[in-house]
Amino acid sequence: SCDTGTVCYEDRLGAVRIVEMLFCTSLLCVVGNGEGEGGLSPRRLKVLNTSSHTCIADLTFISSILAVKLNRVRLVVVEERRAVA
Repeated sequence: SCDTGTVCYEDRLGAVRIVEMLFCTSLLCVVGNGEGEGGLSPRRLKVLNTSSHTCIADLTFISSILAVKLNRVRLVVVEERRAVA
């Protein structure tokens, strides 16, 4: 027997490359991989509140996003050529 889990949030964002959650909260940072029609660009970061189904921030960067880390105080985005805090 295999537990498949429970869907806690569903949205039509397209293909996603990076997802980072703030601890065990309802906040998610999502970066697309640019595939598919209407998909998120790898240069675009969305901060989503999954409990209220709202987009808190929609940020576009100069180059592709390689990593995202966040804590209660700071959101750090690593691009191909720089890190932004």
